[in-house]
Amino acid sequence: MERGQAEALAPMISAVMNEARQIIPEEFSALHAIAVTIGPGAFTGVRIGLATAKALALPRQLPVIGLTTFEAIGCDVDQMHQPLLLAIETKREDFYVQMFDNAGAAVMEPVALTANEIRPLLPSEPFMVAGDGADRLISLLSAPGHDLSIVKVQATLDAKNFVALAAKRYQQGNVGRLSPLYLRAPSVTLRTPK
Repeated sequence: MERGQAEALAPMISAVMNEARQIIPEEFSALHAIAVTIGPGAFTGVRIGLATAKALALPRQLPVIGLTTFEAIGCDVDQMHQPLLLAIETKREDFYVQMFDNAGAAVMEPVALTANEIRPLLPSEPFMVAGDGADRLISLLSAPGHDLSIVKVQATLDAKNFVALAAKRYQQGNVGRLSPLYLRAPSVTLRTPK
């Protein structure tokens, strides 16, 4: 959605819980925790998601489990023992990126970088790229004169995988960070007084 996420989110949650009533008649009282992505992503969207998760958790004093967008996407990727670069579209010149080694461990913190800034960080061995920024990033990285062995893999935000990862964190007692993960300042400007 381009706009209206705040208005759409609560009715979407209500619809999911109504559908789940067939399996879990207790609805919200059956929940043990709430999981949410903390970013990176759209400034307002991240804040809306976190605020909603905290609001749902507060009356029942449930833990809120924060997962990065990279973790949410990465849990849907079978790495096949290759390094993985996750690229999230920013709709600007740069990308939100995080690199993982061939065992799935993060080898760098999430950052916002341009393709030219990403190029020197790439492994010399074949690697995979996933995320909604993968196509654009691959086209920029595959410029003439740059010999890279890149495999694009499809990765979507699969709710089943997201819940499995959140459940694992919950069982480990690791709720993660609950503040927004912003990789750059918001792109707003204040009007100058007349």
